[in-house]
Amino acid sequence: MAPGKTTTLETYSVLLSQLTPKPKEIGQADVQRVLFSANRHIVSPQKMLKFAACMQVKLPSKDTESYTGAGPVSKSGATVTYGPDSDVQPFSGGALSVHFENNAPFAEAMSLVREIEVSHWGNVYVEEYYNIKHTGAVLKGEWSRLKYMQDARRNGASSIKEFTAVLPRSAHSLYFRDEIGNVSTSSVKRQREKLEVRLQPRFVLFGGWQVQFVFGYSLKLQTVVSSIKGGLRKLSIPFSTPILNLPIKDLTVKVVLPEGSSHLEAEFPFAVEQSMEKKYSYLDTHGRPVLVLTKQNVVPDHNMPLEVTYNFTGLAMLQEPLLLVGTFFAFFLALIVYARFDFRLSPTKSV
Repeated sequence: MAPGKTTTLETYSVLLSQLTPKPKEIGQADVQRVLFSANRHIVSPQKMLKFAACMQVKLPSKDTESYTGAGPVSKSGATVTYGPDSDVQPFSGGALSVHFENNAPFAEAMSLVREIEVSHWGNVYVEEYYNIKHTGAVLKGEWSRLKYMQDARRNGASSIKEFTAVLPRSAHSLYFRDEIGNVSTSSVKRQREKLEVRLQPRFVLFGGWQVQFVFGYSLKLQTVVSSIKGGLRKLSIPFSTPILNLPIKDLTVKVVLPEGSSHLEAEFPFAVEQSMEKKYSYLDTHGRPVLVLTKQNVVPDHNMPLEVTYNFTGLAMLQEPLLLVGTFFAFFLALIVYARFDFRLSPTKSV
């Protein structure tokens, strides 16, 4: 759709809600058709004698079932043009609808939990828990794996076969697993400035089907954490998922900072709910601070850099080594004391 060159976050969300499968159920060998409904011009409280701008709806294919809307409308190839209009009444949007073939997968994450754990010993660990659903036309009738393997394009044109994630080139120690265990059907392509990861679940997703899996990786500390003025540290990492073109219904981001961190601050250009909690891990005494961020209806344009500033001194890094040294020292001291004392109730008499 091309009413303008830029698309705001609100416009992106509206466009997603205006695309609905029609029919809502299809067979395995059927193509998926989608109905797009919108207003053909800006709703204004004033009457417009002449609205010179045109609205163009650019479709993924030339196969169009129908297109409707009052006023001038024309179609050329895969583009439907509405307008220009005249004598537009106040508060009149001019409804339009286009019914067309669209076999693009309708993948949506019902929920995503991202846990970003910062360790000043060299790495930042990212682990993501996905629950993804195919929200397109629901599969009607039986599904045949044999037919799908014989001709996947004809017997699964709108199915979701894989997901593509883009990571920084410094990412390493990648893993991909589900409820059964590790999933080996994935590949990594190292490019000049990024890693392109293709995640292929154990089974393809048809309309109405869901899949849950865990995707994790590590980043070098110096690539995402930097020192700023005042002795503070700044974590800069993408806010949302690295999987391309994946809207998220319910997103939770947990930023786990090292024990001893303080003065946490995070700023966003959009509304995000923030809260704090604690996480206990190895050798922790009073817990690691966790910044919890939640947001609903997240679209790809929300994936802006997440910047969290915090205070963490070099002395705090010595806490765990000193705790280990103290524990071993106390243990061996107890052994020495035990070996040197006689704990028998009475001395043994010699015959």
